[in-house]
Amino acid sequence: MDLNYDNWKLFADEFVSVLELQKQPIAITYSNEEVQSTMKKAITICKALQLVSSGEIICMSKTKCACPGGKWHVGFAEKRDGIEKTLVEGEKLWASVAVANQSLSETHRIAPPPLGLANFIIFSPLNKANLRPDLILIFANPFQASRLIFLADYHGYPIKPRVTGSLCWSAITYPLVTGNFNITMGDPTARRHYEYDQNELIVSIPYRMIPSMMDALEHSTAGKGKPAEWFAQRAQRRER
Repeated sequence: MDLNYDNWKLFADEFVSVLELQKQPIAITYSNEEVQSTMKKAITICKALQLVSSGEIICMSKTKCACPGGKWHVGFAEKRDGIEKTLVEGEKLWASVAVANQSLSETHRIAPPPLGLANFIIFSPLNKANLRPDLILIFANPFQASRLIFLADYHGYPIKPRVTGSLCWSAITYPLVTGNFNITMGDPTARRHYEYDQNELIVSIPYRMIPSMMDALEHSTAGKGKPAEWFAQRAQRRER
């Protein structure tokens, strides 16, 4: 396989086939270039991810992002006053506004919102993406997620998961800003409200890692690779 950086559509087919993914990987691109969406109305990021994994293309902007918290986390807008009170009294994810503020401050210390980075965020199925992705997001079951972790680690990319924070922060902002591979469950409010599959994890991969992971896909046993014959025989003997 040609492992140059412009082969993301080919990479999509390989990921789906080898890992037996049920949904198409998602390409996420921050851009000042607007592209045509298959959906016109404003939408939340959590819902957009589900729709894009099923084939939609969404060009999101500040006015097309329907979640005030999401606008802040992904860099479209400054923080809205009173968000901690909503998290405590509405979502009921924290015991007090002080604790909510501590949690938000910690996540944004690690990866602050990329304010002003771009006017649009393009969400496309990876096999339909016309712009080079900044991130690849994959809905995966635990076994598929395990394989993706070891495909990244095959060439030594560090795995530094962050599982707290909003779904859009952990799935998009954290890997985008830090350049780290991430795996997250997302927050329970988003999962419940948008009826995410209970067995689904969210794996986010900075695009710079993808060519090396595709090479690993050919050789690692996390991909197409087979264990050494002596190792397979030893494993069989242990099972007897």
